[in-house]
Amino acid sequence: MYSEYNIKEKKLAYATLTEEEHTKLKEKTLSDVKVTSVCLGASVGCHLAEWSGGRTGRSHFCDSSGLDVSYYILKSDVKTDELVRATIAGKCNHTHLDIARRNIDGKTKREREKDNRAAFRELKELILLVGNRFEQFYTAWRISLNPSDKKFYEAFMDNKRDLALMECAVMLGSKEYRDTVSRLPGETEFENEKRFRQQAVLHLNAIQQLATGSYADFQIDHEDYNNLTVVIRTSIAGLKNNRLMNNCFLDFNSESAIYLFIERAGYGHMITEEARKKWLGK
Repeated sequence: MYSEYNIKEKKLAYATLTEEEHTKLKEKTLSDVKVTSVCLGASVGCHLAEWSGGRTGRSHFCDSSGLDVSYYILKSDVKTDELVRATIAGKCNHTHLDIARRNIDGKTKREREKDNRAAFRELKELILLVGNRFEQFYTAWRISLNPSDKKFYEAFMDNKRDLALMECAVMLGSKEYRDTVSRLPGETEFENEKRFRQQAVLHLNAIQQLATGSYADFQIDHEDYNNLTVVIRTSIAGLKNNRLMNNCFLDFNSESAIYLFIERAGYGHMITEEARKKWLGK
């Protein structure tokens, strides 16, 4: 489980590494983990990405090709010291952002923001269940017994969004979430399960809305977006078609677990050869 409570981060400044250390980092240390590239925005002189209010200079995911690296962030398991993810941060060399990606949902920025907020409201109860695994949610909840939707929304959209959305998809399969749809007086077990499936599909669609909106705003990595979309589609198909719910949800948020879930669901053709070899050992 990727969370702020069992992941520690180590920051390595690019300028402090020797050529030998760079080679070892790229060819050995980072060869077996998911690596994402992030442009630091205004702090490094890039003003391509915007905040929802229109201000430019927002940090954003980018292509690693041509990235002027400032530092690396290595994310390791607190207990085992095993490296689980890494980020390369710096300044991108793009002159513009991908128009096709920006228009992936065919919505204007205002329409997308409105739909994102509506999706967030649908997910508020689910996000509170996930909340104690992400410090920004826990802190907001601790400060106020009735935090505003605006505060929750801003915290969610500004911090570790890619990991948080996948955590929401994982949480759907938990007992805590299942218990949110309690059996009503006179309701049969079948009727209760049907109502649960309908709610889960509603929440999966809301997660997809936030994922697509985030991807269009360059706040989610391309690979993470594709994986999240396949996981969501797989879960929805299972909820609508499977008699049992045993395999409808992703059990664990890790690269290997995600790719195994995708393959077992029959979407193995969507996994690249590189990812298959890296995470499934094939």
